[in-house]
Amino acid sequence: MSALKIDPIYFEANFNLGVFYYNDVSLIQQVINMAGSATPNDPALVDQMKTHFQKSRFHLEKAYEARPTDISALSSLTTVYLQLEMVDEYKNAKVKLDVLKSRK
Repeated sequence: MSALKIDPIYFEANFNLGVFYYNDVSLIQQVINMAGSATPNDPALVDQMKTHFQKSRFHLEKAYEARPTDISALSSLTTVYLQLEMVDEYKNAKVKLDVLKSRK
């Protein structure tokens, strides 16, 4: 977090924090799956997942802003948009991601 105080759009710090929050949601989902449910029944868990996706989104957007040609950042951001049901953002990011992948 100290690095972001110095440079708020520092790619590595934002990308790693975005992935960290995204992985927290993955861990919550694994616990839910182990309990035998495909989706959380507890509204508190749903809120916690959304909060972590929002934190992930914030940092992944900053990472993408810092490095708009990074496929990993944009791919992760696209997934977060999808999970947050941000349809327009997802579609725009998907188009950009497809363009980046086609250039490789």
